Amino acid sequence: MERSFSQFGHADHFNFDAALGLNDTQAQLEEIRDIESYLPHFKISYLNPSPIDICSLRESLSDENGNTNGLHLELESALRCDDQDFELVIHLELPNQYPSLETPHVSFICSGLSENVNTYLNKYLTKKLARELNPNGVLLETVIWIQSQVSHELQNRNKTLSTMNTIAILR
Repeated sequence: MERSFSQFGHADHFNFDAALGLNDTQAQLEEIRDIESYLPHFKISYLNPSPIDICSLRESLSDENGNTNGLHLELESALRCDDQDFELVIHLELPNQYPSLETPHVSFICSGLSENVNTYLNKYLTKKLARELNPNGVLLETVIWIQSQVSHELQNRNKTLSTMNTIAILR
């Protein structure tokens, strides 16, 4: 089931500070809290900066040129389909000034889908993110979209083309 920000009460909310790049860290934290709140079954791992390694934190805050590096996260969850659990891992790399008009790099892999389907959905996601720029951030909506698309593909992975043509939503 695909949900939008309007269902979470964010439809009319515009974060001017984030859009201007004035409060990037706070906006990033709010988006991560949104994921934790609305999708509690996802386990969030911080890849960079490492929350327990002060050296990693210092390195992630600036490089040799004084540029701030982005935040890297990994989300893990299990999706259930046909009495089987399939692992879904989503990798998020936020740009330096996220949220901004620069799109985050988002990719995922699901253990229940073929390499071709994973690749196709990742390419589609990249195009979707490029088309739907939002200065308020897109993480929660993107994670929900991924979960929805992967669930749909898992439910239909063993269906033949003739069977899929009889399902109205797949036409």
